[in-house]
Amino acid sequence: MTIIERIKCIIPSFILIGIGILEIKYPHLMDNFDDGYAGHGISGFIMLLIELFIKFTWGKIEGFIAIIIGVFFIVIFLLPDLEIKNEKIAEQAETNTAKKSLTKSLSSAAFRAGKSYLQRKYDQKLKHENK
Repeated sequence: MTIIERIKCIIPSFILIGIGILEIKYPHLMDNFDDGYAGHGISGFIMLLIELFIKFTWGKIEGFIAIIIGVFFIVIFLLPDLEIKNEKIAEQAETNTAKKSLTKSLSSAAFRAGKSYLQRKYDQKLKHENK
């Protein structure tokens, strides 16, 4: 996610936090709300629904909830991409596993070579002693 995309996601969170602060500061602002809806098409109805939603969710508790949700979204958008980190960790684990298996193979080959070298030396020593 680029910086521009993160800013586009963070701006609505700041708006939500601002609305939460207004709800805490002015909890009784929407008590006497009456928009005088007269039914002017679908856009007026949608606006009525938005206004009613704001009226019914306006108060101190809802303000705290709005601030918490806004901060939560900001934290989520600012965290580095977890999927990329998980992929890097998986690649490192594969590399480490490959290195471990390579190290194990090389050490076992070195052990066999050393063992055969010592066995030959021991056999040569026995041949010289038996002559």
